[in-house]
Amino acid sequence: MTTSIRLHFKLYRPIHLGDLSPETVRLMHYAIKFLALQVASVKSASIRIESLQEVQSMHPTIHIWGTPGNYQTYCRALLHIGGIPCVCKSLAPLCSALLLPGGGDLEPWRYGQKNTSSRGLEPERDCAEFELIARYLNLRRPILGICRGMQVLNVFFGGTLLQDLPGHSQIQGQDRFHFVQTFPSAFAQLYPPLSIVNSAHHQAVDRPGSGLEIVQSALDGVPEAIAHRQHCVWGVQWHPERLGPNGIRLLHAFLSRCTENKKFFP
Repeated sequence: MTTSIRLHFKLYRPIHLGDLSPETVRLMHYAIKFLALQVASVKSASIRIESLQEVQSMHPTIHIWGTPGNYQTYCRALLHIGGIPCVCKSLAPLCSALLLPGGGDLEPWRYGQKNTSSRGLEPERDCAEFELIARYLNLRRPILGICRGMQVLNVFFGGTLLQDLPGHSQIQGQDRFHFVQTFPSAFAQLYPPLSIVNSAHHQAVDRPGSGLEIVQSALDGVPEAIAHRQHCVWGVQWHPERLGPNGIRLLHAFLSRCTENKKFFP
């Protein structure tokens, strides 16, 4: 059975396609098709569009587990630099890469602790993201964890977390900006020894997981970025999707590795 689907877009101001570059028009075209791909997963409905593989041949697709319509800031940032986000509560889509966004805390039993300060637990999401990490690792496709996502990666590889950390959460609903130091590593190709990032977290990496190294930390020693020594895996405790040019720099590197299908910095 074929179902007709009508998509609505809320725009901040009227636009005319003639005002947009050909590349932007093409990107919008494939974004619409990818949205349709998500809708097409509904039972007893099908839609005539090109395959996911065709979309990936034009732009890298990024798998984000969650309810479609969520994670708008992440989606806008990815679309802005040429990526196609796929937000869905499914393990099925096989995308160019996996992105683990921010959110609630992990269940502490996963890293061998009782719940002392964890909140906003998302057990269904924990299970799904752990399965996705294993799948994308097996396929040797890039994985980027942001905020909670960095913590998920650390626990997946056997590390532990600090359940409550003062001085790094938002201030009256606004990100906290602070200095970080970047250690000699591949990460230093993107960021100088001292730079500014945005924090919005109350938990942090304690003991790094197997194969992970801390490549950036706050001046108080709290880990701010991790990288795996063998896999295409990176995690940042800050939020590149809303940090402006300094954040876009990281997302560009992530997308370029999706396209080249190799480690972040070989």
